[in-house]
Amino acid sequence: MPGKRRGKLEIYADILTVCSLGGRKTEIMYRANLSYELLTKYLKELEEGHFISNKDNVKCLTEKGERLLNLLNKWRKIREEIEDVEFKIAVLTAKKIRTEEIELKNTN
Repeated sequence: MPGKRRGKLEIYADILTVCSLGGRKTEIMYRANLSYELLTKYLKELEEGHFISNKDNVKCLTEKGERLLNLLNKWRKIREEIEDVEFKIAVLTAKKIRTEEIELKNTN
């Protein structure tokens, strides 16, 4: 998503994806592309919500975290499909508008 900021849910999904493989804090920070401050904030939220656990300095998903990650992956897929449909609508309506503009110019 070039030029767009990620929202909280997207950041959660990125962190949980890394944690699904078991990741240390530094690895999560780099793979999720977060500053240390943001990483600390979101890890705290996810730990307090019992979505991740800490085992020997490795962050792992809990069962609740696995369910959340599955839902976030479904949410991402639906968003991508919606964005694709919106793009197709924009292309289709832009063509119609251009066609109407050309017809108007030709009649003048």
